[in-house]
Amino acid sequence: MAQIDYMLERGYALHELKGFIEGPGSGIELAYMNDDLAGFGAWRMVCGSTKAELDKLYVVLAHQRAGIGGALIARVADLARAAGARLLILNVNKQNVKAQEAYRKHGFVLRGAVSVDIGGGFVKDDYVMEKPL
Repeated sequence: MAQIDYMLERGYALHELKGFIEGPGSGIELAYMNDDLAGFGAWRMVCGSTKAELDKLYVVLAHQRAGIGGALIARVADLARAAGARLLILNVNKQNVKAQEAYRKHGFVLRGAVSVDIGGGFVKDDYVMEKPL
């Protein structure tokens, strides 16, 4: 839980989210169900490449398995393609099997693995997945 709190504090800080909104080749897409915010996806072009990164994808638990995640992935893929991306990449925790299966369902394949020291005594131990655009 301490690592999750640490990552949320850093990854969802105002300046971090503002970068997705104001930066070129990036965005935050919101999904609604019956006027309720049901999820979001944040993406950005990888500088100097034809890759885009799906950096954040979240669907409210009560709205999971209703197609919202897939719709967000499709929307981000369309926007990334329009921005010049030919590949959509993401990192997913090695222990998050449910998310890995969902990403595979939507065309992502395993590309590799990374272990990154993120500070605070924590390491991000992820798989890297990709989807051709």
